[in-house]
Amino acid sequence: MPHQGGYADVLPRPISFIPWQSPGPERQGLYGDLLYYLTQRTQEVLSEENMSIDTEKITIRIIASHYLLLLDYFDGIIFGREFPLSRKKNFSTQETLKMEEQWSTIQLIRSSLSRYIQNVSGIMVQLQIPFEDPGSTDPAPNSLSSEFQQDFQYIYMQLQVLKTRADLLNESLTGLTGILGNKRSIREAKTVKTLTLVALIFIPLSFTSALFSMYDDFLPGRERFWVFWVVSLPLVIAVLVLATILDFGYDDNGTWRPTIYLSIWKEK
Repeated sequence: MPHQGGYADVLPRPISFIPWQSPGPERQGLYGDLLYYLTQRTQEVLSEENMSIDTEKITIRIIASHYLLLLDYFDGIIFGREFPLSRKKNFSTQETLKMEEQWSTIQLIRSSLSRYIQNVSGIMVQLQIPFEDPGSTDPAPNSLSSEFQQDFQYIYMQLQVLKTRADLLNESLTGLTGILGNKRSIREAKTVKTLTLVALIFIPLSFTSALFSMYDDFLPGRERFWVFWVVSLPLVIAVLVLATILDFGYDDNGTWRPTIYLSIWKEK
């Protein structure tokens, strides 16, 4: 099914030709549409004075109408992906897999737009249509009317605009995916840091109990249980202090430079 039912009728109906009940062209291919205009619309056109069917102009109109409909199709797709990014304030709930799927879709759109730009530029070269913006200069002298020239100039310009929007959207999705990845890495780093802190507290406690064979009278609820805490707490504090020194002793590049932090402490 063509997008939005296909292009509009490229051949206006004469006012004087009232009895008309045809559903219009098939809009499935160029051959079928040309066959429709050359067979079913001939009587209607010839009924008007000074009118005739120009196959070349009808073909150009059909091609231009298809590209105009194509512009609307890609504009809707790109806008549908631009709008959520421009109105969303919190991306923490954004799924990475969904972002990757959108990124893949944008790659297909960029590839398609590049191919269409190449096709339209080839048409313009063959028809000797200048690449200036529509209306910026006088139409070049050739067999086509200024209307057709401006149509293809407009199509070429809008395809480039859509390609630019797709490129910017691709960069936005790539940057957003990187931001989401960084946030996930930060959360994982915080989780690892929390688990490390818990280990630094509980490992010395179990190590003290095993090293000094604190059983029987040193178990919880027994008379000498306080000895366990007297021995373990200083060991826990010593381990935490050592871990802190080692943490601050390395810079962001992983190089051991404790003098930097010692100088900062002296200034304070």
